[in-house]
Amino acid sequence: LAYLSFDRCDTTDEACANLRDAFPNTEIVWRVYFSPFSCMTDIETIWASVDLRDETCSSLKYCTKVKNLDIGHSAMTDLSFLDYMPDLEVLIIACSDFEDISHVASCKNLKYLEVCECFRLKDLSPIAELKNLEHLNVGDLMVSDISCLYSLTECKNLKRFYAPNMRNYELDMEKEEGIFRTLLPGVEMDFSKTYMGLGSLNGHWRYVDGFNGGIIFFIVFMVFAASFFGAFEIVLPSRLVNSSDKNSEKGGLAGIFFMALTLVLVSFSCTGPIVGSVLIRSTSGEFWTPMVTMLAFSVAFAMPFTVLALFPSLLKKLKGKSGSWLNSVKVVLGFIEVALGFKFLSVADQTYHWGLLDREVYLAIWIVVFSLLGLYLLGKIKFPHDDPEQKPLGVIRLALVIIVFSFVVYMIPGMWGAPLKALSGYLPPLETQDFVLGNGVSASTSRASQSPVGQKYDLTMPLGLEGFFTLEEGLSASSLKGKPVFVDITGHGCVNCREMEQRVWSDPRVLDILRNEYVIVALYTDDKTKLDKEKWVTTEGGKVLKDLGRANSYMVRERFGVNAQPNYALLDSDGQLLVPVRGYNLDVDAFIEFLRSGVAAYRK
Repeated sequence: LAYLSFDRCDTTDEACANLRDAFPNTEIVWRVYFSPFSCMTDIETIWASVDLRDETCSSLKYCTKVKNLDIGHSAMTDLSFLDYMPDLEVLIIACSDFEDISHVASCKNLKYLEVCECFRLKDLSPIAELKNLEHLNVGDLMVSDISCLYSLTECKNLKRFYAPNMRNYELDMEKEEGIFRTLLPGVEMDFSKTYMGLGSLNGHWRYVDGFNGGIIFFIVFMVFAASFFGAFEIVLPSRLVNSSDKNSEKGGLAGIFFMALTLVLVSFSCTGPIVGSVLIRSTSGEFWTPMVTMLAFSVAFAMPFTVLALFPSLLKKLKGKSGSWLNSVKVVLGFIEVALGFKFLSVADQTYHWGLLDREVYLAIWIVVFSLLGLYLLGKIKFPHDDPEQKPLGVIRLALVIIVFSFVVYMIPGMWGAPLKALSGYLPPLETQDFVLGNGVSASTSRASQSPVGQKYDLTMPLGLEGFFTLEEGLSASSLKGKPVFVDITGHGCVNCREMEQRVWSDPRVLDILRNEYVIVALYTDDKTKLDKEKWVTTEGGKVLKDLGRANSYMVRERFGVNAQPNYALLDSDGQLLVPVRGYNLDVDAFIEFLRSGVAAYRK
């Protein structure tokens, strides 16, 4: 027997591993699970760069043939499984919580290593054991010593070495750069103070920047929506389309290419607004939505050619049926664009404290928009390019009508303060609601009960909690009350922050601990409130930060080594971390354990 595979069988990893050891002349493979992913143990490439945690990833040690591994953007801290991957050539562990990379030293064949933006990492010495490196990126770290990397002179095949934006200002990077350029002549290097990789999106100011972002994006979305509704069309110059169409008459692959290009150009008036919207969402820090949308576009453009090539007779059946259905799709997307546009306007409104889009106003707009969408799907509303003939309601339209009006009905209780947890990340905070049924308390009354700091910055805590909005005030209160400090690193435009508040913080057990065991400090990293001159912050580079959000963003980056939201830090009265910083995770029990561990550490 040369090969035996167990796929989705009721066997344990340990049993399969014992069987493999017992029969070394038979290649035995099985499926291992590291939530939310799975793979066979003979896999050579693993790309699982989100949602990984130590408790679910121990099974990776059975994947002994892996050559390419990307586990960046994870909450893992244990890399011991690398000891079982002797053939590993590419390793990406960027933007993660790793503190110890000693197991990397066992990967003697490693050629490509990226460990940038691992803010808890302090020791790079294991990298000195890697003699076959060709590419090394250690940018955006907080290490105090990189002299251990002088041994890179032993890496005879080293082509690129990046170490930009080191966060520990005790390092003289100009001096270090001179040393490395002397030691490694001919190697491509970058020591500039710029963000590498994903830093451009997740760096200094991750969220949409008030007027310059939210307002502009709102206007763009409204323009796209108007185009979808038929007010005008966004088209490319006819000369460009005609030139491409002329080239499509050529034979061979060139003709096919220009025929497809002509299709893309002609359909720009339909697809341009959608692609533009997707690109805007990608600049707001989203990852999967833009990727899936662009994949859908590529498949959609390729599908007609593929299907019609396989079934030419379909061309006759399509005659006279094009146009109306696509216009309906455009109008539906127009309504969605309007709703999403107000999301961006809401972020700017909260950031600058204009008070234009309180929660009930925002919900009223969404209820009207989606009600109109439902009426359009029922055929009660017509737009300029719609088919004037009234057609019977099809099954697909009926299903969409039910979904849309169900969504509208779900939102209506929110007008009287229902939490609407499914939409918590996309709505203004409940604290902006003027009236909550059952409480009889207006937002202004609620704010009046907040601490003086809250009144000063026109900010409120979620869920009726009380706290502070500067770390200095919180530490002072901690010393007086004898309680640890819970630091909420958040932002007005942070969808995950609102989701954490409504789905995790709202748990009675969590609320009880926060109210009774902690002094709460909320640090908004995108708030535009101007600071008094004595509170301005000057960075190491000499830049003066004059508003609350920028000062907070700089402080949490330098103090806690994080540059994204949400993150939660537990401090003692001197401002020292009690336990490691925790990020976005909707596991309520794990969050309770996190809070309790901070209290226990404070009382020691």
